[in-house]
Amino acid sequence: MDSDLIRTFLAVVRCRSFVAAAEQVHRSQAAVSQQIQRLEAQLGGQLLLRSSREVRLTAAGERFLDYAQRLLALGEEAGAAVQGLVRPRRLRLGVVEDVAAFKLAELLRRLAEAAPDLQLELDSAATRELLPQLGIRYDAVLGMAPAGQHAGRELARLPLRWLGEWDGAGALPLALHPDGCSIRRLSIAALDTAGRPWRTVIVASGVAATLAAARAGLAVTVLADGLAPADLPRPSGLPELPAMAITLHQSEDADAEAIELLARLSREVLAG
Repeated sequence: MDSDLIRTFLAVVRCRSFVAAAEQVHRSQAAVSQQIQRLEAQLGGQLLLRSSREVRLTAAGERFLDYAQRLLALGEEAGAAVQGLVRPRRLRLGVVEDVAAFKLAELLRRLAEAAPDLQLELDSAATRELLPQLGIRYDAVLGMAPAGQHAGRELARLPLRWLGEWDGAGALPLALHPDGCSIRRLSIAALDTAGRPWRTVIVASGVAATLAAARAGLAVTVLADGLAPADLPRPSGLPELPAMAITLHQSEDADAEAIELLARLSREVLAG
């Protein structure tokens, strides 16, 4: 039985008026009359007597009134019980700063289109800070590690690139992340192997700061290809750098469907 019909019936009984009931249920008076007629047709008897002065219950209406109140209350109770058991889908995600800075907006847009019911909780930091919290704070981590030297599922392999202006004279000025960063280690190792002198100008934990130094012409920095602004120059005469892998790590109890969607969309976004 349609709960809207029952709700309208109870409104008419309370108000003793089709006009007042129509205002309560936000319908026209004609629509209220049609709903009462439909309810009476379903039950097979007249429920209301309508005169110019008032609306009264028939004997059948009196009998149905208690059932109507109980039916409506039971429906609301059932809805509340089910909603209490259904938990919203949630994905707690840690994203390495390099990906967050340049690809996260597009990834979030695609995730929202593909899974509008998925609730995301996001953090961005260095991979070495995110991975220890996998399974505790995060269901999944999008990280970055040297290609061939990583755990997790590889989603993309991106070569490292030197970025910034340098005239080739003197020691190479560098804007790097702190000790423990894989890109810092690989960059310095490449320069030392090539016998290229270098000096540190800025040490910063965030991508925004090292990029700012490069944009200001103070230093050269290093980012993975595809995660680097196209407007920054690529200096020549510097040694080749290895590739970095973008990796996906998941906890054992993570939502498998959400993880597979994240993996597929991340591959597409990183390839774009």
